[in-house]
Amino acid sequence: MSTSDILLILSAIVIISYFFDEFARRTRFPSVILLMFMGITLRAVVEIFLPNISYEFLNTLVPVLGTIGLIMIVLEEALELHISKNKLPTLIKGLLTSIVLLGVNIWLLSWIFQQYFQIDYKSAIMLSIPLSVLSSAVAIPSVSGLLKIDREFVVYETTFSDIIGITVFYYSIEKLGTNENPLKAEHIFNQLGLIVIIILVSIIITTILMVILKQIRHSTKFFFIIAILLGIYGIGKQMHWPVLLTIFIFGLMQANVERIVPKWLKKSVDVKNYRSEIGDFQVLTQGTSFLVRIFFFLFFGFSILYTDFNSVWPFVLGIGLYIVMFIPRYLYFAVGKIFLFFKRTSKFLNPRHSLRLTTVLFIAPRGLISILLFLEIGSIDSFEVDGKGIVDEKLLLILILTSMVFMLLGIMRKMKPDEPEIEDAHFSDNQLVDYEMASHSQYPSEDDIQEFDYFQKKDESFEDESKKDFNEFDDDDPPERS
Repeated sequence: MSTSDILLILSAIVIISYFFDEFARRTRFPSVILLMFMGITLRAVVEIFLPNISYEFLNTLVPVLGTIGLIMIVLEEALELHISKNKLPTLIKGLLTSIVLLGVNIWLLSWIFQQYFQIDYKSAIMLSIPLSVLSSAVAIPSVSGLLKIDREFVVYETTFSDIIGITVFYYSIEKLGTNENPLKAEHIFNQLGLIVIIILVSIIITTILMVILKQIRHSTKFFFIIAILLGIYGIGKQMHWPVLLTIFIFGLMQANVERIVPKWLKKSVDVKNYRSEIGDFQVLTQGTSFLVRIFFFLFFGFSILYTDFNSVWPFVLGIGLYIVMFIPRYLYFAVGKIFLFFKRTSKFLNPRHSLRLTTVLFIAPRGLISILLFLEIGSIDSFEVDGKGIVDEKLLLILILTSMVFMLLGIMRKMKPDEPEIEDAHFSDNQLVDYEMASHSQYPSEDDIQEFDYFQKKDESFEDESKKDFNEFDDDDPPERS
């Protein structure tokens, strides 16, 4: 294959993926599904015309693309988060939700694998973690039409699920490989201490990088910073440290330089000019994550041969396992609403506190991080993982697609025109706002509501001033004309 042929193929892939992304923005249909099916289709075409080609390069290419994509997506979304006191409850809810549901799903799946498939304890744990971790790479681009508080909740929940899932995965490898109990209190506290240390080190690293970034005048300085972040992640991964947290903290501090950066550092970085430069950095990360996400899911689909689906068993097991994991999620959100229901006894008959299905409930997709961790299982040397014949790439693909279908059903839910779903911000108690929603969005954004309130108050004050001025004039004594 010539160089011109390769360039034509790559350009065609990017152009088609761009239209996939536009289609996803308009219909809320996950573009990831289209990319994976395009990869599966390309694999079928290649098998027909080039039957003897080797596919060993995919074993290295897919994990590398996935890791870079994960870093860029977390960085991209952290750069868009603005921290304030009123957003702290959303952050805490996202963190708590990710911890509880991740732990429950890992326990539930490992119990099923042991009881019904006779998989040993170590293997059951390691196979359950990738299937339980949510994917920020899939969820975050799919919730652009939701209320701002819902979008932020999804970002926090899925990002924390990624970070905690990776931490639990490597922590389990370390403890199970040495036949230690991973649930022992001493080991858990040691791991929590490591996380605290990583947070402190991440703040120091971010501070140094901010000073360096301000001093560099080269036009490609953002690639230099990205290279440093990739190197930090590579070192941390070898040490089995949760360094994805470092990427998240770095992006968060860049986006909130005016709020959380100390005064002595603000003088060094020149906050006003720094914010404009971070805008360029944000555009770069968005473009890079878009390209990497395209080729990762495309090559993952390319690595799957459609003829491998010669039975209905992967479909039954994949759909069944996701439904099993969806039940605790529904119960978790239902319990949250029950506490909210009984807390506000004065609103006992308020229908807004019913246990109906909320939009955020459905947004729990699996994707990039599940694939990466599943591929990482093959590199475990400390013990042999059993059950790969049951939990394989086919089952993983079906479970990913099922989670995306559930997410699509939640996002595409129709609203009654007289009952806007402002309450669907997880299980919060937001007040309804009588505001005409934009046609492109399922909800009015928080900024739209604030802007509406601002102009409404301004109109009222203007009307009051007009009445006051009018009453000051007497019909018998008209004002003099200048």
